[in-house]
Amino acid sequence: MNARKKPKQLVYNFKRRFAPAVEMGLKTSTIRLFEKTAPPVKGDRLKLYTGMRTKDCRKLREVICQDCCPIFISEDDIQLNGISRSPGEQNSLAFHDGFNNAAELRAFFRKTYGFPLPGNPHWVSWAAQK
Repeated sequence: MNARKKPKQLVYNFKRRFAPAVEMGLKTSTIRLFEKTAPPVKGDRLKLYTGMRTKDCRKLREVICQDCCPIFISEDDIQLNGISRSPGEQNSLAFHDGFNNAAELRAFFRKTYGFPLPGNPHWVSWAAQK
């Protein structure tokens, strides 16, 4: 448990393809590599944007971090906190992260970053809020 007392405000940028799902509250998690920064902790305020550093930048929503834990993704496994998830749990995690299923999530991360994922990969979730 992090000893930090005051919640942080953190900003995350989303690719255009994920923006509608974030904005509508359908995408309620993200996988981040945390190569240069520390992962959030429960209670941190997350400001979610798309198009940051462009003239098309816009805020999608503001949410509170509900959970954050290390994630491992490979060709045949997804682990949270070192625990392998069932195929159903993997598909559910992928759906809440904006993918149709775990195979699509794997394909995205394989193509974008390669396996093993670099940095300090974490799964960050928030509650769907209006």
